[in-house]
Amino acid sequence: MLLPIGEPVDVPVELICTTQVPPLIVRATATLFDGSRYTVILQDEGRALEVGSRVILEFRGSESPRVLALVASIDQRTLVLDVQQSRPRDKREFPRMYGGVELRYSVVSPEDTAAIDAWSQGISQVGDDWFHPDPFMDFSASGLKFDDEETCKSGDILLMDLRIPTSNESFRGVARVVRLFTIEEDDDPTLGDDRTGTHAIAVEFVTLPTSAVEALMQFTLRLQGAIL
Repeated sequence: MLLPIGEPVDVPVELICTTQVPPLIVRATATLFDGSRYTVILQDEGRALEVGSRVILEFRGSESPRVLALVASIDQRTLVLDVQQSRPRDKREFPRMYGGVELRYSVVSPEDTAAIDAWSQGISQVGDDWFHPDPFMDFSASGLKFDDEETCKSGDILLMDLRIPTSNESFRGVARVVRLFTIEEDDDPTLGDDRTGTHAIAVEFVTLPTSAVEALMQFTLRLQGAIL
């Protein structure tokens, strides 16, 4: 959506602040765009937002590009946002990127609730027999796709230990295998010829700490900035 420059508008938007834990989502209305700045009015006061906060501006109910902006000023519920970048919207719920995510995982049955609960509660530890695929993978805040051997099947549960470049922490997560297919069947041209393993494994997160979601979103923003 391209707003008319310098003319009053009344357009519903969302501000996503990924520096908050968990990420803060605030509903607002865009009232003016002067070509480099947006003026928005929050539905609530949004006390967690501060001048200098980095936010993603999304136009609700449209396929408009995502706008990365900095909060330039706050006057009660009125914010002025300095536009930094804009990027076409990914059709997924969360943007998908490629990057280095260190992953170790163990495969369990969905019925093995004892193992799943023990991992989620921090009782069990990473074992020597856990799989450790190449870290260059497709990632988003909702799941992963990576190369490995045929270690699992669709519907299996993966107990995951993640390390993300934007954080010094190690994160525990649980994911479900949604697809397993051979490298030859994966027609993604962005991965090139240097593939590792024999299969591509696509998983969706079942449980993941909010701090891990935050780190993945920050990593996404870092890579988007490098591309743009």
